Amino acid sequence: MSKLKAAVSAVAHGHNPISAVHKVSTDGSSKPSRPELPLVSIPPPEPHPINTPKTPADEAIDFFHRAPVPSDPPIQVYELRLEEDGGPNKDRAV
Repeated sequence: MSKLKAAVSAVAHGHNPISAVHKVSTDGSSKPSRPELPLVSIPPPEPHPINTPKTPADEAIDFFHRAPVPSDPPIQVYELRLEEDGGPNKDRAV
């Protein structure tokens, strides 16, 4: 394949025409050769750092994922009764 045809073909396929003309692969074709990329090893992320404070969401997730312990006191649930307009009413709270 001529250099002109190789350059036109490279442009048509979205490649660099200069590298198509000047580089010839080992099999004799005029396809541009791609440089070998170095292998990069990325270490796996570390688990949560020890000093990170827990958010209320983290504490809730931990609470609901653990098994109940018999020595834990029962959870107290409070009912907040609302005013007619939907606002809280401290006097009616149970």
